[in-house]
Parts: sequence; C-alpha cells; structure tokens
Amino acid sequence: CGRKRTQLSLAELTYINDKIAQGWTPDTIIGRAERPISCNLRTLYRMFERGQFGFDVRSLPMRGKRHPNGYV
Repeated sequence: CGRKRTQLSLAELTYINDKIAQGWTPDTIIGRAERPISCNLRTLYRMFERGQFGFDVRSLPMRGKRHPNGYV
C-alpha cells in the first residue's frame, strides 16, 4: 500500500554522487537546477538517511547533523 519510492535514473545517480564527492549539499544540487532531478529536496535527504542507492548521510558536509551548533 501507499506510494512507491522514487527511482532515480543512472545519469541522476552519477550526477548526485559526483557533486557530493565535490562537497556539495543536496540543497545546492537541487537548487542550482543544472540538471532536472526527479525528486525534491526532502526526498533526496530521506534517501541519504535511509541509505538508498548507496547514499550515505556521513558523506554529506554536515555528516547528517541537524543542529551543528547545539541550538534547537
């Protein structure tokens, strides 16, 4: 039941992995709109949190921490 998970094409996956390797955040990848990506920002962050497609939240610049300075 429910909505099926978003699938990314091979070209989108390689583009995202290349940009993450260069130190970009998902915000920057989606916001620059150099290429159309078939998901939005929150979905891309969820993919990193779930480890979907081999994405790792620890590979992001902030290492998956929501509040790096301790504020809530």
